[in-house]
Amino acid sequence: MARDNINKQNNNLLLIRYFLVLALLAILSAVSYKILELTTDKLELTNSVLSISQKQVILSEKISNLIYQLVFTSENSNSIDNIKSSILSSLELLENNDKYLNNTFKGDNNQLGDIYNSIYHNTPYNLRSEYLSFSNTASDIVSKNTKPSISNFNDLIRNEINLTNGYIAVFDQFQNKSQFYTSRLKMIEKTVLVVFLSVLLFMGMVVFYPMNKKIFDENKKLKQAEVYTRAIIQTAADGVITTNEKGEIRSFNGAAENIFQYRSFDIIGKNINKLIQEIPKSNSNEILSSVKSGEVNGKRWDGTDVPLDLSFSNTKPPTDKIYIFIVRDITERKRADEELKNAKSYLEKRVIERTSELSETNEQLKQEVIERKNAEQALRESERRFRIMADTAPVMIWVSNINGNNTFFNKGWLDFRGKELQIEVGDGWINGIHPEDKELYIKKRSIAFDSKQEYKLEFRLCQFDGTYRWVLDNGTPRFLSNGKFAGYIGSTIDITDLKKAEEDIIRVQKLESLGSLAGGIAHEYNNILMTIIGNLSLIKSDLNPSGNLLERLDIIEEASRKAQKLANKFLTYSKGGEPILRKTSIQELITSTVNAALYKSKVIPKYSIPYNLWFAEVDKKQFSDALSYLISSRLGSIPETDYIEIKAENVLVDSSMRIPVNDGEYIRITLADHGKIISKEEITRIFDPFYSIDNKLSGMNLATAYSIIRKHGGNIIVDSNYIDKTQFHVYIPGFVKIQHGNEISSKSEGGSKGTILLMDDDVMIRQVTGRFLKRHGYDVDFAANGSEALGMYKNAKNSKRVYSAVILDLTVPEGMGGEEAMKLLMEYDPNIICIVMSGYSDNPVMAHYEDYGFKDYLAKPFNMKELNGVVDRVLFDMN
Repeated sequence: MARDNINKQNNNLLLIRYFLVLALLAILSAVSYKILELTTDKLELTNSVLSISQKQVILSEKISNLIYQLVFTSENSNSIDNIKSSILSSLELLENNDKYLNNTFKGDNNQLGDIYNSIYHNTPYNLRSEYLSFSNTASDIVSKNTKPSISNFNDLIRNEINLTNGYIAVFDQFQNKSQFYTSRLKMIEKTVLVVFLSVLLFMGMVVFYPMNKKIFDENKKLKQAEVYTRAIIQTAADGVITTNEKGEIRSFNGAAENIFQYRSFDIIGKNINKLIQEIPKSNSNEILSSVKSGEVNGKRWDGTDVPLDLSFSNTKPPTDKIYIFIVRDITERKRADEELKNAKSYLEKRVIERTSELSETNEQLKQEVIERKNAEQALRESERRFRIMADTAPVMIWVSNINGNNTFFNKGWLDFRGKELQIEVGDGWINGIHPEDKELYIKKRSIAFDSKQEYKLEFRLCQFDGTYRWVLDNGTPRFLSNGKFAGYIGSTIDITDLKKAEEDIIRVQKLESLGSLAGGIAHEYNNILMTIIGNLSLIKSDLNPSGNLLERLDIIEEASRKAQKLANKFLTYSKGGEPILRKTSIQELITSTVNAALYKSKVIPKYSIPYNLWFAEVDKKQFSDALSYLISSRLGSIPETDYIEIKAENVLVDSSMRIPVNDGEYIRITLADHGKIISKEEITRIFDPFYSIDNKLSGMNLATAYSIIRKHGGNIIVDSNYIDKTQFHVYIPGFVKIQHGNEISSKSEGGSKGTILLMDDDVMIRQVTGRFLKRHGYDVDFAANGSEALGMYKNAKNSKRVYSAVILDLTVPEGMGGEEAMKLLMEYDPNIICIVMSGYSDNPVMAHYEDYGFKDYLAKPFNMKELNGVVDRVLFDMN
């Protein structure tokens, strides 16, 4: 009671503070409004006087100007009346403004009136006298019928000047007052704003802050009371359940959970009739109206009944009505009553029942033994099925306990490791992890175990032969039916081949990164070499077979050929390195390439090539370059007078061999030597274009070889697992069946063989190629682009002149190229014989020239022999 009185007094005090602050705000508002009103009125009056003063000055000047016009206007002029009329109307406005000013300040004793009256009636201006003099003078001038004289006009001007000065004095004085009232108005506005903010701050401190603090304290007390209430209900020995009017459960304490065997979050939201059978099932809001306190039957989670003593009540808070059910499990009390009721009969039959109980107990024990044996048998059968499933799975499987120790490994794991189960269980398997990976793997696995989360980790694991392979370890936590953590079950898969495939992809991407730059350089380089090599061929054909000059030309030609090889390396990187494939037997190609690569070396080749080696589809030049690059990369590490093994064989590749090529038929060429072993770290980078071994040999040779073999559909595998041997395995797709045929020989020279139309945008290439063809007995016509070639071919056709063949350059930067020209030529003459020519060998037209209508191709740069061979093969072999 005393506490309520104190709260009431505090509330009244807050109300008094609130109304006092409101009254203070009202008084401040009224005073501020009155001050602002007075200041605003004076400011408006001041601005009005300023405006009228300006108008009076303007009107007096206008009247003076009109009278000036009247003085100097001809007497017979028709405009005199108009001027007089304007003067009269201006005098009327001047008088009205003067009357307004007089009436405004008439009898006004305030500061503004004093200022105005001082100027208007007193010296130095006596504005009233000056105004009357000016007005009378102007009226007299207008009223006379005669034209005013100069003296009349001068008098008027003197009056007008004095009048203007007077009004200017009024303007200056009131302008100062206008500025004064404007600054005062701004100062008052700022003062009012500061006062209002101060009052609001004061209101917040004396009214709102105590109110908010009181609300906060009351909420805190309410929450504490709620916590205490929940704690009391939760620790109560009896079950306490609350529902809404529909019977939906809103709270469910721990004792109720024990009685009904429900967890609170499973039952909250359900209807109370799910627990108490006497409550009818209905959607009506009045389903609880028939509930009575007393003994009722409850229903547990498992469907069993439980007798209850129910105490039922309800309350109506400010919001919804709450129904409270207090239940007590009276199973024991019922059982005690029942036992007391049957005590007498029980004692009488005790002896008989004792014997019966012993028999039943014996039977129960036997049944329990049988059930236990069956359970053990079922467990063993379940374990057997799991082991069979795990041992036949295609992945390695393991199981661990809650401490992280592995307790089981399947057959796949044990076969991979080559270990017994008793060695691997526990932490014995950890010894198989690569030393560089062990610490990081154990740390990450421990973090996963602590958080009981799934994990995926990569590491190197030692297999049965002592080599390490990359594996992916997947771990999944296990939980029992009661939610208790039981350890992990996991699988491990070998991903070594996958990582190698990823490395191959990265390596190919590196090779392709030189792309268009290398191709552009090589193309221009080849055009220059075409001119050099072509002219050298022509010069050599004009010289005697012997002589120092011929030898020097041979040296120049050899240097040009080396430059050509360098350009071809760039083309291999670029899109221009696409091989032009022909089906061929490669036994002779292998031996000739190896012999040429070892020509100036003392290293001896040892061949092992079967007679039945399959045919392959290769670009002879590129394939030969690839083998040469592989051999040259090893020559510096092979001791002199040692030997290199060259072995070729037919192999059928499938996925089980773990070779990074597609399944199928391949020719495997093995280059083995006993030079310096390539380390495993170097193998991962050996084919990078910017890597060199021991800083002696450029990595460009090996990168070029790798690029060539990959573009042939094969791969290069480096094997340095031997103690004293390093091997390169080159895989090239093979063909079991192939149509054999002889190489086509060039036709002999002599006589005119026909006319060739040659199209190329480079004039030097046209010149040297034309000389080649003329030396070989052909007449030659030249075109600089496809459009010109098309016109020349049509003109020749119309004039019954036939071209034996047409040679088209594929790429013309500023005109029609060979591919587009070929389409138009075939539309005009489907039987045309055409050869494609380019320094870009990757273009689909070069690689698959027949699909575009061409009969053969020429890859720049070429010499006279290569050109003549292609032309003869096209013209004579086709016939």
